[in-house]
Amino acid sequence: MCGWGSAQDAKVTDCYFAPQCARPAKLRTDRYGVKGQLMALCFECSDRLHAERAEQWCRAHDLNTVSEKRAYCQSLSRSFGKPFVDEASPEREPGEDREEAA
Repeated sequence: MCGWGSAQDAKVTDCYFAPQCARPAKLRTDRYGVKGQLMALCFECSDRLHAERAEQWCRAHDLNTVSEKRAYCQSLSRSFGKPFVDEASPEREPGEDREEAA
């Protein structure tokens, strides 16, 4: 796992959100707002923290519904030169790329 070595595995580290969180930390990630500092998190707190940050970013950019978020992602995917694959679009068959290249 990111940021942990074999010596660290034997040592139990509290989650950054202790004492509210009693689970041991398993991940290290950058501490938001403090450059160069890391914080140790358990899986659940890491998921919660990143989900909260993503929701804050979406609200700041006026992306409130799932359809607005998908439309934003589609606009980003166009900028990378690859079309956004919709769930309803058919999957490509193996070998189709070779046929188009010929």
